[in-house]
Formats: sequence, structure tokens, C-alpha cells
Amino acid sequence: MSSTNRGTKGGGDAEFYPTPPWPTLRILERLAHLPGGPWLEAGAGDGSIIRAVNAVRSDVLWTAVELRAECRVTLAQTGADVHIAPFQRWAHRRIESAAARLARGERPFRVAMFNPPFSQALAFVQACLELCDYVVCLQRLPWIGDERERHSYFSTNMPDVYSIGRIDFDGRGGDSIPYAWFVWGPTTRGRRAGAFELLPITPAHEKRWQRILPPPRQPQLF
Repeated sequence: MSSTNRGTKGGGDAEFYPTPPWPTLRILERLAHLPGGPWLEAGAGDGSIIRAVNAVRSDVLWTAVELRAECRVTLAQTGADVHIAPFQRWAHRRIESAAARLARGERPFRVAMFNPPFSQALAFVQACLELCDYVVCLQRLPWIGDERERHSYFSTNMPDVYSIGRIDFDGRGGDSIPYAWFVWGPTTRGRRAGAFELLPITPAHEKRWQRILPPPRQPQLF
């Protein structure tokens, strides 16, 4: 998801900007404590985040939700359980079906990690907070408070923020706005303040735009 031309009428549900591997690798290094088990990617695209995670972890079982049917085969190659549907509609059905479990404080997913369409990012986060213990969302750094609805929501639901810098989403030189990972954990919901941290600078050679990663490791059953 790039900030370029986002939020315009040409954006919307089908916005697609594959995430290069290095931002995902940096946040995984910092959040090594994220538990294994069932993980969710909302708006999974071609599975670039899934592949980055699978390159360094073997304990994740993925569910991938993506709007575009043409991504099904590519996503299935990651080993994910693939659902082709608008994410918010899928999430609503999942929340309804898991209502009893959610009422007991049990969420069906340990982690959601995703780079959502800008126009739907807040709704994606809200749904993932219902379904997941940890929510790890990549967005532009000013996103959290640059619009009235988001300012109101996040003023009492502040995540921890891990600044990652500018990201080249399309191989044409990089985005104009710095990005960050916004992270909520099981004990951080409903608070008014969170931590802010600068992630380590990624070497230029690692930032070169690429989407090819080693084949995914075989998930361990547990």
C-alpha cells in the first residue's frame, strides 16, 4: 500500500501495493515475542507479507483474505487458508460465528499482520482487534491522527508505533511519506498513550525492491 494517489476516487477496495520484504523483517526482529499459531492477513494481495514471515518463522499457520480472485493461486502457494471476499464482510461473518468464544475473551487468531487499503484501514484494524490477540498494521506515519474519525478512535485506543521510514512499494524510487507499524497487544486496548520507537535503519542493498524470497518453511504442527 503506497501513499501515492491514495484516498482519491481512484483508490477504494482494490488498492494494491505489494509490501517489499524488508519492513516485515524489521518488525519481526523487534517483535520476536509474537506467538506462533493462527495468523491472519487482511487484504493479503499476492502474499508478500506472508512470504516474508514464512522466510524467518516456521510456526505460523496463515489465513489470507483477499478481494481479488486472481490472487487465489499465488496465495495458496504460501500454504495459507485462502478466502476470496471483501475483508470487512468476511470479518463480520467470522465475528458472528465466533461470538461465544469472543465473549469468553478467546480470539480465533493470535496475530493479524497486514498492510490495508488506506481508505479502509481503520475498519480493518477495528475488525482485527475483535478477532486477534495482536494487531500489527503497516500505514503511513501521520495516519493515526490526521483525520477526525481516526483521531477520535485512537485517542482512547493508542497502539505502540514503530517507525520504519520511507518504503519503495513499486520499484520507482520510494514513497514520499514515512511509514510505521502500529501494534496493539492483548493488554494495550483502550489506553490513551503508547510507545514510539525508531526501528533500525535498513541497509540500502536490502531495500532494493524485490518480491522474491526463499520458499516458505514447512509450518510445525502444535
